[in-house]
Order: sequence, then structure tokens, then C-alpha cells
Amino acid sequence: MNSMNQVYICGTYFHVYVSILKQLNRTNKNSKSLLILNDHTPGLENIIPALKANKFFDEFLLLPFRKIEADERNTGSFISRTLFRTRAMIRAVETNSNINRFTPFIRESEINSFYLWGYPTAYFVFRFPGTYLRILEDGARNYIVRISKLKLIKRKYILRTYIGDGFDDAVKEINLQFPEQLDPRLKHKGTRLNLKEMQDNLSPDDSARILNVFMKGETVNLNDKKKILIITQPLSEDNFVTEQYKVSLYAELIDEHAADHEVYIKPHPRELTNYREQLGRNFIEIPRSFPLEMFDLMQNIRFDKGVTLFSSSIGNLRCITHKVHLGRQHIRELLPGKKLI
Repeated sequence: MNSMNQVYICGTYFHVYVSILKQLNRTNKNSKSLLILNDHTPGLENIIPALKANKFFDEFLLLPFRKIEADERNTGSFISRTLFRTRAMIRAVETNSNINRFTPFIRESEINSFYLWGYPTAYFVFRFPGTYLRILEDGARNYIVRISKLKLIKRKYILRTYIGDGFDDAVKEINLQFPEQLDPRLKHKGTRLNLKEMQDNLSPDDSARILNVFMKGETVNLNDKKKILIITQPLSEDNFVTEQYKVSLYAELIDEHAADHEVYIKPHPRELTNYREQLGRNFIEIPRSFPLEMFDLMQNIRFDKGVTLFSSSIGNLRCITHKVHLGRQHIRELLPGKKLI
């Protein structure tokens, strides 16, 4: 990362965590920063006071891209959503937020977005042409190209609108943990995001400040028993399966893999499921706002086994001895018309 000011467009606790690491590892400590929080994760804005108190970012903006995009899709005319979609998007974002207050700052900054699709990146592609736009890793989806060749040509040359997946010329860099796994057409934009190196560079004081932001005074105390970490996902919230089936799936998973282990469950921040009520068994719940990667900042945290269906976050963890990816095929009762990619 060079010495320019930085803008971060985030929508999850993991996004904010990576942005903090980027800030603490920047080369120019005098550069300024703006953190833009999308309405992707309910309650994410509640960490702003702790972020301010710990001085990780200079400015903050709440910008409900998700709601703005949904409203425009549902109420905008067919013509505006097709022939004039870029103009309509810019108007909608600027009418429903205070982003214009930061226009001069953004023009003189590098833009870092965790979004391959939608308004959180498309707005900056067209509103701030010529700025340096970087896509940061959001997980497994960064390595899966969703757009067809035909749709790419249609969006780029006919509609002249946002393409997505990192194909837009305005996207100069795609910063991932495994850039070698990028689609061949995008590999020239790939650079390596080294989370381990950035974590190892942290001072004890910085590590403590980061933990303070996300733990909110809570602690994770582990005893000397064998421990298993179950990483759940918002399968029912995203309408892939029913709530009942999701709970039964994780109950089955625990029965199969926990055995003589003490069980720790890390629910996804967007999950609404009350596992304590639903599972009917003893376990310790890790705070939902806690990015799993932060376990590696806590020297006393070790798990003998970690199990997930297909969460990519488990791959980042050094605190798990044995990692189990069950895979998407383990989900046998998808709702009609749904497909996991």
C-alpha cells in the first residue's frame, strides 16, 4: 500500500478487521482514512465508538448501500434501471447519504472495497474515475467468476455499465490471500494479501486495542480440555435451507465430530438463530461480532479441531490443529430453486 489517503468500504466485522490491519501496516503514518460502513451486517455500526476511541480511522460514514440498491431496483423505472442505470445509481446514493461531504477526500484517496458486485463498488467506479480502486478479499467468492462472457460484453460495450467480478478497467488491483487462484483473465490484477504477516507485525498494544474493539469487554477463557470449534453459516437467513434443517444439520455435525471435545460455536454475525435454545446441549458461544482471524492475536487460544460446512474463514486460522471442510455437498435439503456456488 502506498502513502495516499485510504477509503475502506466495509460491510462485515471481517472487513473492518482487515481494514484495521491495513491501516496499522501502512507506510505513511500521516495519511488519513475514511471508513464507510454498508448495511450488510445488522448492528455493525455499533463498533464505531470503539473504533473512534482507539483511533484506527479518521472519518466514518454510514452508507446503506444495500437498502438504497434494493429501493432503486423496486421503485425505479425500467428505463432508468437499464439505459440510465449508472446515472440512477449515483443519484440514489447521493440523495440517500452524506457521501458528498467526503467527495474531495475520496478524489485524493485510494479506494478499497470488499465488494465484487453491486453499488458498494459500482458507485465508486463511475463517480470517481481515475482513482486507484482496489478489491480486497471477502472469502471464497473472490475466486469464483459469476459473470458469463456474453454478459461481460453486454455490460462493457452495450450498456456501458458496471461489470463486476473485478473485470472493470477501473479496478486496478485485486488483493487476495491466494492471487494465483484468480481467473486467468484477472491474474494480472492479483496481489497477495498476507494476513499472517500483518498480524505478526502488530505490537502488543495494537493487538490489545483490536481485541477491545471486537470483544466489547467479553473474554474467551479456554481450559485444558480437548476443544472443537464449530463455525456456522447463515444458511436459513440467506434462504438456502429452512431454519429447522439448518439447526438439525449442525446438531448432527456436533454429534458426529465432537465426541469427547468441549464444544465452542462461532455463529455468523448475520445469523438470527438462537443456538442455545435450539440445540439443547452445553456449549460455549464465541461472540458473533468477533472475527475468527483474531484468535491468532490471542496466544492462549488453541483448538484441537475446527469444523465447518464451507466457510473460508477456517483456512485463515493458525489456532486450529485439525481442520474439517465438509463441503457444500453435505447440505442435502436445499430449498426449491436454490443452488450453492
